[in-house]
Amino acid sequence: GQTANYIARWNPATNTWSSFGTGSANGVNSDVLALTVYDDDGSGPNPPQLVAGGDFFLAGGQIANGIARWNPLNSSWSSFGTGTANGVSGQVRALTVYDDDGAGPNPPQLVAGGFFTTAGGQAANYIARWNPLNNSWSSFVTGSANGVDSTIYALTVYDDDGSGPNGPQLVAGGFFTTAGGQTANRIARWNPVTSSWSSVGTGTANGVNNTVRALTVYDDDGTGPNPPQLAAGGFFTIAGGQTANSIARWNPLTSSWSSFGMGTANGVNAVVYALTVYDDGAVGPALYAGGSFITAGGQPSWYVARWTGCPVAPTPCPGDADGSGRVNFDDMTTVLANFGNMTTAYGPGDADGSGQVNFDDVTTVLGNFGVICP
Repeated sequence: GQTANYIARWNPATNTWSSFGTGSANGVNSDVLALTVYDDDGSGPNPPQLVAGGDFFLAGGQIANGIARWNPLNSSWSSFGTGTANGVSGQVRALTVYDDDGAGPNPPQLVAGGFFTTAGGQAANYIARWNPLNNSWSSFVTGSANGVDSTIYALTVYDDDGSGPNGPQLVAGGFFTTAGGQTANRIARWNPVTSSWSSVGTGTANGVNNTVRALTVYDDDGTGPNPPQLAAGGFFTIAGGQTANSIARWNPLTSSWSSFGMGTANGVNAVVYALTVYDDGAVGPALYAGGSFITAGGQPSWYVARWTGCPVAPTPCPGDADGSGRVNFDDMTTVLANFGNMTTAYGPGDADGSGQVNFDDVTTVLGNFGVICP
């Protein structure tokens, strides 16, 4: 019921909505398509700022081309860059914060993707980064092949080797087919070690066969042995040459794409526009998809659906003393190595869930030998 131009905030203390800024020039003058939080001075004195990207050219009555930031210290909007060439030359559709040198000396950079070809007056094909050290925009790679060749709709940061030697990579999804001059079908990743773009997957079947609209990182086994996977949503039917209806995941262990679900009814029946991971306390972390679909996995699911992977806590599976998902000689070895220990239910060596490792666990392993857990 309050005036709020294209952007608003909810105050849980008062249970009310309010605008960003006051008067008729509050907010921005057209669509907001992306939001993120960015702390441009790290542990410095300034608090994090709210960044909005979209199709506007005014924020708080000031010129801000496609991207603006809200400063809570002075309750005002400002642009990224000065003069008429501030911001970008078109729409910002995606925002993220990316630290390309990890614990190195450089602060994290703000990355914007969308439908534009210049940022801060510099050539930047559909993706650009803001460096707070010199308060300027730059492209990813120089020359005419910088960035990608069409619109970016989604950005995320993905570390495919965890604590391994490779730093986190920046992943972009959209409608493009090349990145840095290399073939990359609608999804590409930036490697900070080599300062280059590459596809996600190899050969002509890399990536997906149509638009990527959303990206997120999903760890379907929690603290289990598998690394987090990259999830991509959009409007496509093939990922890495495999059938995947509008949503797919990339497995870094096998360097391959796969669907969510099996058979012709895998995935959803229309466009996925948004992805996030949410733990409601009942089923553990689940992947949520929102979009224009009405079925997921062949079942009715109007506009939103969730995919539940392995629960955080091990599913009780008698005989599986090491949590591997099958009962074999390794479980007997685990029982013997932990014999006499007290543990949590189904902890290491506890094959029967009693909370202690004893002869009953030996019997349980033998009685279920060869079983593959559900």
